Amino acid sequence: CTVSPDNVPTAEGRVRSDVRRRNLWHRATYVVLVRGPSGTDGRAVPGRPAPPPTVLVQLRSDAKDYRPGCRDPAPGGVVGFGEDPVLNARREIREEMGLEAEDVGLERVCSFRYEDGGVRVWGELLGCSVPYRIDIGDMVLQEEEVKAVEWMAVGEVEEMAAREPKMWLPDGLLALRLYVQYASDLAAGRTIRDLDDYVLRKEGP
Repeated sequence: CTVSPDNVPTAEGRVRSDVRRRNLWHRATYVVLVRGPSGTDGRAVPGRPAPPPTVLVQLRSDAKDYRPGCRDPAPGGVVGFGEDPVLNARREIREEMGLEAEDVGLERVCSFRYEDGGVRVWGELLGCSVPYRIDIGDMVLQEEEVKAVEWMAVGEVEEMAAREPKMWLPDGLLALRLYVQYASDLAAGRTIRDLDDYVLRKEGP
């Protein structure tokens, strides 16, 4: 689904290759798959400190047309013309990892924008909690899309991304950071404004 810089859908869609070649604004989904500490499902609880999440990181196939062979902490997919983003996310996690939305509690978090020299995207961020009964060995990976998956603490993701930034999806990293910020705000009872254009706050003065 191609859109304007303000996230208004265009009258007609564009083929994926054209979107990549011309770096057109489009929509995509980003799913943060969380596994929380023992005894929790990893979700934020109002009034309680947000636990440091452990997230599923995807190693992308070398055949991908965008950032092949890189790590993605918020896997998802390009939204088709007229496609509902939530249905897109449900389809992507089922096709790429064999996960059913009903088993992981898929929920919308926010929309956000990201732009660099390689991609211009309005992201639809969703979160879900993968129960402990579902292990990596139970996931069915789509070889054309995914090389491997692993559980990583958010701190570990940030450390690796700082050392090897070219090996990570920058838009996926933003999606993860927005999810962590959202969960922290929710747990602290803060008012969360404008979830249709959610932004990362700057830390410090």
